[in-house]
Amino acid sequence: MREARSITFRLNSRNPDDMEILNWLKQVVDQEHIFESTTEAVKTILLSNIHEVIRRDKEDNLSDTIEEFIRQYAKENRVLYEAAMQDFSTKMLAGIIGAMGQGQLIHAPIVAQPIMQQATAQSFVPPVAVNTPLDESAKLSLAAMFGDEDD
Repeated sequence: MREARSITFRLNSRNPDDMEILNWLKQVVDQEHIFESTTEAVKTILLSNIHEVIRRDKEDNLSDTIEEFIRQYAKENRVLYEAAMQDFSTKMLAGIIGAMGQGQLIHAPIVAQPIMQQATAQSFVPPVAVNTPLDESAKLSLAAMFGDEDD
């Protein structure tokens, strides 16, 4: 495309949009003397509009960047939470197994209390059903690990 050094156009007084432009130009140049000439008024308005479009594009790009950051943060946070939950579950099971290995009567709330305090210190408290009895498969797994010979 060839570089334009000048632009010429006509405004039609029968067209409502063109008439709005003509009335505005007359007001800001002739009546209010905001601009010294029609050319200055048109240039200022065009530049103002160009700058506004550029600003909006930058804001849109910034919004996209912020949204991507939030998505990435949520993904990383979910991974950290899942790892913390796995660690908590492992510690809970280790406490229960340790208590069983010592032949103590297991009361899950008592065993869970130190682990819950440690979890609270790590600033999360996962939902734990402390009074829920072990299901059959868990009992069989524990019996196999410790060679439960009471069967």
